[in-house]
Amino acid sequence: MMRKFLITILSILFIISVYKDLNSGTPTEGGDQTHTDQQLERVPFDVIKVKITTGDTVLSVVEKINPSMEQFQMEQIEKDFSSLNPHIDPTHIKANHFYFFPKYNQK
Repeated sequence: MMRKFLITILSILFIISVYKDLNSGTPTEGGDQTHTDQQLERVPFDVIKVKITTGDTVLSVVEKINPSMEQFQMEQIEKDFSSLNPHIDPTHIKANHFYFFPKYNQK
């Protein structure tokens, strides 16, 4: 009796887990959808591999490799960094590791 109950509970949890995995990240129609991706300007860039030193941040490295840029859009930089380095949190880069950074083409 107890074994059948546990199997039923585990089956329900498994089905819920699969359902959530399949539906996460799917855009929905309605007011909850943010438009920040659509508002961000698409800027072409080249890719540069950089070794991080102590104290470097994503923004400081982007400023170093793009010295002639007057304005930096942090949201766009984070989005571009994340697209080049999947599964890396832009706020937690590590010293002595290599990451890919965008070198923006000037307009």
